[in-house]
Amino acid sequence: LSFARPHRHHGHYGHGLALNQNENNENNDEKSSVVNNDTDDDNTVLPESTEEEMAEMIEVSFVQACLQLAKGYVDVQKLFLAAVKVCYDRKITLPTLIQKVQDCNVQSANRDLTPEEIDVRTTSMSLVYLTLETIDNLEGTDGPHDDNGNTSLLVSESIVGTYGVKVEEKVREYLGMEALSLVPSTAGTSTDPTQDALIGHYEKAVISLTMTILNEEEACDGDGLKARQARPPIPGTS
Repeated sequence: LSFARPHRHHGHYGHGLALNQNENNENNDEKSSVVNNDTDDDNTVLPESTEEEMAEMIEVSFVQACLQLAKGYVDVQKLFLAAVKVCYDRKITLPTLIQKVQDCNVQSANRDLTPEEIDVRTTSMSLVYLTLETIDNLEGTDGPHDDNGNTSLLVSESIVGTYGVKVEEKVREYLGMEALSLVPSTAGTSTDPTQDALIGHYEKAVISLTMTILNEEEACDGDGLKARQARPPIPGTS
């Protein structure tokens, strides 16, 4: 996976998509137009997009983001994350969103994604939800919840178990809260270097970038995505 490799290096995923893009450039240009049609001039997701349009945008932007990440750029990756965030804010449960993206008729890679590629997309989407949910929980705010009143939008236990500590560490840093002290970080300490590399990638390309998007929303002039409300004071930090 290029996701687990240093920037500006083509891994299996980025290289394979690049080959497909070169062979089918016209088709990709036409299919990827959904990114431009449903965004403003600043690549900001328009809030009036339907759920189906959001799923299509997630599908297209994910593929294009992989190509960009392989070259060291994150512009489209941020669009992909922002599209997932809109779905979180709309209270769409993660399993529902994953299924909508999976059922999307668009194939911007001009082929079916491999199981490995789908897993990368699913993990990335899950980590956006987990990051936003962790922020809401630590802030004590009334975040999105489903129609039954459940505050969790159903991030899988495996994702929480693998990445939960790292997400909370980064969120606490983002919020200016005291660092975790009771639960030591497991990132980079496993016996599986591939897993360590994946955690390192997701930390930079998903978790941290999601919080960058929040900062940019709060600094925006009101166009595009609705900025998150001002945070209440955090006990013990003032």
